[in-house]
Amino acid sequence: MQAATGMENEDDRSTVICDCGAEYQTRVIALGERDVRQQPLCEECTGKLQPAAGETRQTVLQLDSKWRNLCPARYQLAEVAKLPCGRKVASVIEEWRPNAMGHGLLLVGPTRSGKTMAAWNGLRHIMRSGVSDVAAINDATIGVRYGDALGRGEGMDYIDRLVLPALLFWDDFGKAKPSDRYSELAYAVIETRMAALRPMIITTQLDPDAIVAKLGEYNGSAIVERLQECCQTVPV
Repeated sequence: MQAATGMENEDDRSTVICDCGAEYQTRVIALGERDVRQQPLCEECTGKLQPAAGETRQTVLQLDSKWRNLCPARYQLAEVAKLPCGRKVASVIEEWRPNAMGHGLLLVGPTRSGKTMAAWNGLRHIMRSGVSDVAAINDATIGVRYGDALGRGEGMDYIDRLVLPALLFWDDFGKAKPSDRYSELAYAVIETRMAALRPMIITTQLDPDAIVAKLGEYNGSAIVERLQECCQTVPV
């Protein structure tokens, strides 16, 4: 067996593009459906990182890698200065941090307004500040995943995966086809997280009346009350 040298084989490295547009080389590891960069940023951008109090630059890079594993590739390439929602809205999300009261963010606006891109960009800053226990879901697939979990007898396990993380990003809330199953899932997750003071970042096209109309008076009204109570609403 060949002894480990601690040196990275240069043949294993690939040329990739940094967020700043510069090319650099790093090892790229296939992890499930995603490619993970051993060095997430070029040397210049790495040098510019300003770790939060108590964090090291290496910790920030590790958190940045975790963000990349969560964030779809398209949103990793978003240019903040060109977001339709504008720099002001993007800054609100970037500067937000979870607190002991569990207050979250509710981004409300029409399609193509940049809600999702702004949320992912903000989440990057939040994770770089040291918030690592993060889960992300998209409404386009949540109903199918929950249905599959129920079919395996793992419905509560799936709810726990959404309830237990310190921060949950729920993208396009209310976009899924309305059903009693979806309505019950949404209420269970939002109610339980609020009671446990675990914040959420939620994007949606729906105003309160539309949420009630879509999810029904019983669960819809309760969900609206919880969101208004536990989230700062940000018009986008």
